[in-house]
Amino acid sequence: MGSKRRHQKKKRKLIGGEEEEEEEEEEEEEEDRISSLPDSILHQILSSIDTTSVVQTSVLSKRWRYLWTSVPNIHLDYDAFPDLVKNCICYAFRHNVQELLLWPDWNSYVEHSVFPACLSEALGISSSSLISLTLACHAFGMPPDKPLRLPALKTLRLAGCCHDYANFITGTVGNCTNLETLILDDLELNSLNINAPNLRNLELHYYDDDCSCGSCFESKIVVSAPGLTSFKLEGHALPVFSAASLPCLHNVHVCLKTWSFDEYESYDVPDEEILQRMPLNVMKMLEQLGEADYVTLSMDTVEALAKDPDSLNNRLSPFRKLKHLKLTTPSRSSNLPLNVIAYLTKGSSSDTLVGDFYSLGKWIRA
Repeated sequence: MGSKRRHQKKKRKLIGGEEEEEEEEEEEEEEDRISSLPDSILHQILSSIDTTSVVQTSVLSKRWRYLWTSVPNIHLDYDAFPDLVKNCICYAFRHNVQELLLWPDWNSYVEHSVFPACLSEALGISSSSLISLTLACHAFGMPPDKPLRLPALKTLRLAGCCHDYANFITGTVGNCTNLETLILDDLELNSLNINAPNLRNLELHYYDDDCSCGSCFESKIVVSAPGLTSFKLEGHALPVFSAASLPCLHNVHVCLKTWSFDEYESYDVPDEEILQRMPLNVMKMLEQLGEADYVTLSMDTVEALAKDPDSLNNRLSPFRKLKHLKLTTPSRSSNLPLNVIAYLTKGSSSDTLVGDFYSLGKWIRA
């Protein structure tokens, strides 16, 4: 019995050994399968992980030894490599980088942390190749000393721009003479001046997480962009808008979010005089955008207009060429404000006018 047990144990060990060998062979086959993929696919995989891990793949085999050196995208942790980040930006600019995104990881972002002056200096380098730039301005704390000068830039997205950034934005946009798309996220500015002759698309998204930014009250927006085709405005803002002629404007999207004293009683809210001026300010803004033929408005915007029925009745429709009107987000009331619909649509020169309205929990097409 004793020898039989030993034999069985040995057999199990042998079987276990065979199983281990089979597992090792399967792992080798799996590794070979990945290694056999073309460089383009491996580059795509490596581009999605942090650069430290990418470099470590060089020890896997001869196939991987130098593969990391040709990865098109790199991800660096600024806290781990502060000087290296600055050097990489400078290197990229000197080697004709076309697209650059500087956006901190919010999960590891420490309040009041700022990028050092050396990074601002790196961004100040003039680049004749950069076409697209995305920059999280909240990471600076203060704007760079000088506006950016990027003559080839076509797309610029800035986020977290507060009071001190107005001049930086105006100067940078003025220096980027070929700019076609400008997106400003999380704005906290009480004035903004944009002069861009080649601009086609403009998006302004005002900060509205908790409505505590009093700087947005009656935000003054001045736009000079004769080639503009698309304009979008969102957030808790009471805009005082003025623009030069916009003959090419086609698409307008206005999604203003109005204040409720009951909902935001613990935060700053506009005083009653400012709120009373809002409907007329919105009407004047829409008149400045009157060349558009495809218009989207939030229900908050429509309801704000409805608060001044006398002005509605005494004004002509701002949109002379209107073809499509869309009202988004549910209405707090049970009925659409028909006086606003009449104001927006009357006198349109289009043969066909399509309206998409969201009311009573469903879409209505008219």
